[in-house]
Amino acid sequence: MAKGPVKKVAPVPEHVLKKRKAQETIKAAQQAKLVTDKKASKIERKSIIDKAASYDKEYKIAARDIVEKRRAAKKTNNFYMEPEPKLMLVVRIRGINAVEPKTKKILQLMRLRKVINRLTCLQYISTCSWFRAFSLALLPVQYACFSVGSACGNFLHKTRQIETSTTSSQIWKRS
Repeated sequence: MAKGPVKKVAPVPEHVLKKRKAQETIKAAQQAKLVTDKKASKIERKSIIDKAASYDKEYKIAARDIVEKRRAAKKTNNFYMEPEPKLMLVVRIRGINAVEPKTKKILQLMRLRKVINRLTCLQYISTCSWFRAFSLALLPVQYACFSVGSACGNFLHKTRQIETSTTSSQIWKRS
């Protein structure tokens, strides 16, 4: 190697050193936060999977219970009446012409102002009586779509079937 004049390294300004140090501390904090977020995410995913498994187990037990009750009733020559679902999906299919003012008000309260408006609600005595009082279609909740105010009485649109074993307490648990 040739021995020559040694270059002196220029001193780094103080503000650059401060900036580097601040960036290093920020980067270290971000890395630590990333590690804790990964741990929290892993725990949360595990809890979600556990909840899903418990819901699945609960639904299987409920379905098995219904089958057992049907079989027990059949053995004794009886019928088993399944509990009615608690959820309704109501769809308005008729216009406002020749409708009484009270019916119009009920439709407004239920937010069924236009044709094809739909409403999801829990099945209470008051809501059922509103629909029955004005000869609006109120059907057992077996399907996802129901008609309200059909000319021929109870009219059912054929749509995909929803779970009928779901109770209101199970609905609230999920959300």
